Amino acid sequence: MDIGAGSNEFLRFCHAELGVPAIQLFGADISAVSVQIIKQDGFNACLGRAEQLPFPNASFDLVLLSYFIDYDTNQRATFGAAVRLLKPGGILVFEGLLPCKSLHRQERAGNAFITRGRSSIEDTRLICAAIESIGREQSCTILLQRVALGRRYIYNRFGFKRRSSHFLVFSKK
Repeated sequence: MDIGAGSNEFLRFCHAELGVPAIQLFGADISAVSVQIIKQDGFNACLGRAEQLPFPNASFDLVLLSYFIDYDTNQRATFGAAVRLLKPGGILVFEGLLPCKSLHRQERAGNAFITRGRSSIEDTRLICAAIESIGREQSCTILLQRVALGRRYIYNRFGFKRRSSHFLVFSKK
């Protein structure tokens, strides 16, 4: 499950490069345009926020939250939904720009952000603490497995840019 699938790069990669059958790939986004792209590419698509997705608990082996967390206005609800949707033994991957500074200060002011640190280390700690707390609330254990730094090209409202990507990989016990 790719939550915030956007232009659908991850699902296409899983299908074309890893051979995952399209029937096993799901994407969700709050943009109707993105959902249409996911459907046109032949994958399962859902329109809506993560906490509104119509799937039972423990539905997915892998949940990806990529880049949109920099813009998410209710990160705790999104992170909680990701943990809820993940099967025991599954992997939760966060990818984003850390520290998250994509929204202007006035846009962030009225919203509950977990990623409010001034450095990537501080944002990583804040995300880990939130995920561990959400796991306890949902009676499961979420463990940080790996933190990695990479670079990739992303397209957003500012154009096509090469950006640093922070990856936080969690497992659910």
